Amino acid sequence: MKICKNEKDKMVEIWLTNAEKNDSAIEKELNRICLQAAIEKYKVIVFKSGTGNLYENTKELIFNNLRKGEYL
Repeated sequence: MKICKNEKDKMVEIWLTNAEKNDSAIEKELNRICLQAAIEKYKVIVFKSGTGNLYENTKELIFNNLRKGEYL
């Protein structure tokens, strides 16, 4: 688990590997971190490794957002 705390923007990024995302001990720690962040009024963003193709999935996400006009 990699934790990046951004004091300026009041955000906490948490990065989990494939092995970590299904680990109950990690899940417990993640819940504790999220609770503490909420108390401190931080926004928490959790990134979990996936099994899909990163390039193809990102491309589809961008094209989908463009079709919806979210980048215009």
